[in-house]
Amino acid sequence: MRRVAKILGIISLVAWFGAAQGPLRADTASDVKALDTNIYDAIAARDTNRLSDLLDDGFVLTNTFGTVYDKSKFLNACCSGPAVSKTLLLGSTESQVKTYGGAAVIFARTEMRFTKDNQEQKLAWRSTRMYVRSGTKWRLVAEQRTTID
Repeated sequence: MRRVAKILGIISLVAWFGAAQGPLRADTASDVKALDTNIYDAIAARDTNRLSDLLDDGFVLTNTFGTVYDKSKFLNACCSGPAVSKTLLLGSTESQVKTYGGAAVIFARTEMRFTKDNQEQKLAWRSTRMYVRSGTKWRLVAEQRTTID
């Protein structure tokens, strides 16, 4: 009887902690990929409010030059003031998602095409992006970029 009570107690705790995080969807990788696309759409649109909601408060980006941005600095650099270029394309051209419970990592090749001073330019980078699940929402916590040709 004591053993059954212990087992039921453990099951209850697991269920309670799982419920506190919200239900996990069967296709978590698709959810995270959709969020990843949404983030790049918000960056291209310079949509501070949407982007702020998609980034974790502890967000950190290390760009291709080694400069580190926290959430506030990134939102300011991305979305405030007059645009110095016009984004034509921004997004992953290939990506792979690995999920680990309430965390997910995307390994991706990302491309950005834009016009600046009437010249079309292209940048490409490899990135590792870390997402965490907070309640029922996924948020981007960290990104590390490396330039590629």
